Amino acid sequence: MQGIIKYITRGEVATLFGVSPHTVTRWARERKLPCIVTPGGQFRFPEGEVKKLLTRQGR
Repeated sequence: MQGIIKYITRGEVATLFGVSPHTVTRWARERKLPCIVTPGGQFRFPEGEVKKLLTRQGR
């Protein structure tokens, strides 16, 4: 059985990385961050993957 994936918002990712929400959107469009796009056009990021990236950067 697989675990439930928790998704976080663009603003939450921006806060974690210390960048603007615009930068997070750019990273998502450049496929530097894994994400899904909601039917309303909002980006959502898998929390576990974001935290792995933070760890790799030493944050």
